[in-house]
Amino acid sequence: MNTCTPDSDSNIVDPAVSPRHPGAAFMELQFYPPGFVQQFTGFSCDATRWCVALTIDSLSLDPVNGRSLNPTCQSQILGGLEYVNFAYLTKSGVPQGPPDPLHFQFIGSGQPDPTKVLFLNPGDQARVTMHDTAQGLLAQVDDLTTGESGSMTASAANGFGQIKFAPGTGTTQCKALPYDFHPMYSTSSPQTRVPWTAHSYNVAFSDEIGHFDFCTKIDVNTGSCSGLEGVPGDQEPADGDDNACFGAAQSLALPVTGCLDTNAGFDGPSYQPVWPDGDTVHHPTAVLFSSPRTGAGSTLPNTISDFGRNNQVGDLLALTYTNGHGTVSVIEDYRNIMSNVPC
Repeated sequence: MNTCTPDSDSNIVDPAVSPRHPGAAFMELQFYPPGFVQQFTGFSCDATRWCVALTIDSLSLDPVNGRSLNPTCQSQILGGLEYVNFAYLTKSGVPQGPPDPLHFQFIGSGQPDPTKVLFLNPGDQARVTMHDTAQGLLAQVDDLTTGESGSMTASAANGFGQIKFAPGTGTTQCKALPYDFHPMYSTSSPQTRVPWTAHSYNVAFSDEIGHFDFCTKIDVNTGSCSGLEGVPGDQEPADGDDNACFGAAQSLALPVTGCLDTNAGFDGPSYQPVWPDGDTVHHPTAVLFSSPRTGAGSTLPNTISDFGRNNQVGDLLALTYTNGHGTVSVIEDYRNIMSNVPC
């Protein structure tokens, strides 16, 4: 297995010029809200507290020659073709179970152990730190309210790994290779991207909405909604995006029945006027992420709250992707190069 130079813009390869881009994965530091169905089946860790996980997605696909990981191995690993390393941030920094996609355990790795995993209360102030180490990328969350901390390093020593690329239907090989995951680039721009994922971000934040809709009846055989979807007063027959559904009895705290699949119809609660508005009885309170800090941690000057509003959107940005034996140009983003960046 060849490795590229970590933390280096020498890994920038424009797919329009050459398909020989170094293999790339993307990391997410995911914060899970409390109150609904427990991980690893659902998205909540606790009835009232938040938790955090470090996840790394990889795509076991050769886009130049159109080859992918053999189907047998895909069926044995977490995530299948787009496989995932997954580990909660723990108070010891040691995973509670194997993170790599082949040895991941739905209970041992995926159901958070409150004696090991860092939990945060609603209203707590927390500091997030991410940086590279000799062993791999480190993610740490310090709860400044309770004084507790949790961390995770994406290292071979912690059980992180790649899946050996064994393509085709003539093999069933499935092997995890221990691996230290490091940042690929040293800067952030539209060129420093994962060339197989949607969008052009390198370092970004997203309050990921659109993964819930209400359901009046669940099909016990498929786990999909067989009744009506939508909020009261705006209901319609369930459609193809009403999957991964759970009943109120399965919830840790909130007695609602709903589905966690992508809300492609843009009609779930995420798109209704029920956002934080000061009504803490009927609506949630806001999650606030402050401006990032770099280096020694000094506050960035001249920050503003709206970032120019619509002026920040800019022009449409076409990105080139490898597609079989050629390339394809896809427009998914806007780009605005600002003369004076406010953060």
